[in-house]
Amino acid sequence: MVAATQHCPQCGEDRLVLREAVYDGFTRVGEKRLCSVCRTELDAPAEAPEGKPTAKLFAPEDRPRKPRIEGWEEAKQICRHCRHYIVNPFTQRCGLHMREVAATDTCPDFTAREEEAEGSGR
Repeated sequence: MVAATQHCPQCGEDRLVLREAVYDGFTRVGEKRLCSVCRTELDAPAEAPEGKPTAKLFAPEDRPRKPRIEGWEEAKQICRHCRHYIVNPFTQRCGLHMREVAATDTCPDFTAREEEAEGSGR
């Protein structure tokens, strides 16, 4: 990680560093580091030596398990997934009962659409 401050030889003090992109036409070719007070171009700081690797705090078995949704099969039996569900820009209707419905309504006469019954992954 690059330090946010650096010693400026012109000012003689530690100053915030501005990073300014350098372009060749429309292609970014690098970055200039400038003193935030006097705009003197600064040298890139020496890279910090690699420290010792951090210890792993958690084992794979410590990770949380994937949640399981109870009653998911019953939740799939809503009008939106029914073969009798008809959608147009103005209303949503049940073709079996000939009445207006919402996509999340449930019905005891639910029949799955063919593409969902085959498990197409929708």
